[in-house]
Amino acid sequence: MPALPEFVYLEDIQLAPQPIGQGAEGSVFELTAPAHLRGYVAKIYHQAQRKPERAKKISFMMAHPPALSDALAVIWPEKLLTKDGKFVGFLMKKARGLFDLTVLSSLHTAQKIGKDWEKTFNRSSQEGLAMRAKICFNLANAIKELHESRQYVITDIKPENIKVNIQGLVSLIDMDSIEIIDTETETVRFSAEKCSPEYAPPELKNLDFKEDIIPETWDRFSLAVVCYKVLLGLHPFSGTGQGDYEKLVTLQAKIQAGLFPNGERRVDFRVIPKPHENFEALPLNIQNLFRMAFEKGIFKASARPRAAEWAKQLQDFRLVKPFYQSLLPAKQAVQTAALAQENAFDIPEVWGVYRWSSDAFYWLVFYTYLTNSTILGYSHMAYWVMLVPVFSLVLANKPVELGFDIENQKLRYRLRYLLGMYQRQSISFEKLLCEQEENTKRYKIKFYKKTFYKGKKLLFSVKFSKTDTQQKADYHSLIYFLRKWSLISREVLI
Repeated sequence: MPALPEFVYLEDIQLAPQPIGQGAEGSVFELTAPAHLRGYVAKIYHQAQRKPERAKKISFMMAHPPALSDALAVIWPEKLLTKDGKFVGFLMKKARGLFDLTVLSSLHTAQKIGKDWEKTFNRSSQEGLAMRAKICFNLANAIKELHESRQYVITDIKPENIKVNIQGLVSLIDMDSIEIIDTETETVRFSAEKCSPEYAPPELKNLDFKEDIIPETWDRFSLAVVCYKVLLGLHPFSGTGQGDYEKLVTLQAKIQAGLFPNGERRVDFRVIPKPHENFEALPLNIQNLFRMAFEKGIFKASARPRAAEWAKQLQDFRLVKPFYQSLLPAKQAVQTAALAQENAFDIPEVWGVYRWSSDAFYWLVFYTYLTNSTILGYSHMAYWVMLVPVFSLVLANKPVELGFDIENQKLRYRLRYLLGMYQRQSISFEKLLCEQEENTKRYKIKFYKKTFYKGKKLLFSVKFSKTDTQQKADYHSLIYFLRKWSLISREVLI
């Protein structure tokens, strides 16, 4: 693409009839002519926004662009746009991606993005979460490179200002509203013009972001919030407080109070949205970054992880345990569970354990009954008629086969019933986690289930081995434990 002159005249270009974006400051149009400018877009400010100070800011940004490893990671002003010799806007490269990051920042993927996007960024698969982590990495890396100049602070990092494509590549937009610092005098050269309270740190209440110098630590907090939403699907400070915090209803108010539900402030919540549970499935290094940003760094800005640290830790993203995904409508009683292949074994739909010794004992009882009836005569029949039911009662309710139905979220098993018959039963669960114990061949299954008993959620943690001998005892203990708490055949309450 040939180099552009310092100024481009609006009269010399042709804009698309409809803007591809518009806001309070102006509108963005694609260029249809001349041909060599078709990779550019024009931001045309509204009349009231065409101020000399804004033109100076854009000119400074053009003269001092950040050093970027990806030219489209940050959409930077490149040329002033004038009309009749007066400043009206600027030209910049067109951002990659059809959608902004809001389509991937909630629990429910936006319907407009299509099935390919849903599959690529599906939180219920390890691959989908890895792609989401890739988005966070690319975002952190772009912000890191912008911060390395030590003169730019974005101040308004939010999903709406981030374009993304299906490959997980991002483009930061709306850069003309950032803060520019004079590094020699440590003063504000050009102030920030926008701020979104739900992505701003607690110091928002003490700083005038249009007058005071906004430190780079501000962006650290906003980056952490966006990453949390991309990975988990909800705002990190969402939930319902209790006690002194019950009246805090806005996200901004909860940020000001430091109410992060996956930390020490968990006790101050009355209701914690279920998707927050997935936090513990994230890699431990990522969990630590979030805790540094939202706990240790909530009121100590310097403790928040830098964008460079986020980029470093996100390069190798692996779940430490299966990631439980709750994306289905709340009215559905059974929700989807996902098992991370790296850290959990794959449970077949039917993984059975058979107690052949019990079957053999039943046959022995009946064989003895028939033999004695023939040899000793029918006078002993009444004795054996009473004895057989006693034996069958003793052996009843023994689990003889157990398997997991992952698709339908059920633990299925067969119980030995009276006179050697079988009874099929199942247990529904909200969540199933499987993990291997360190340095052992034993595994742990965790069932999460909300019962009818006072509406409380109970966690059942069962350890078992995949060896044939140990399976029998472990499975028997599992069924006995679940039956003891009267959870057999009860549906999940969401």
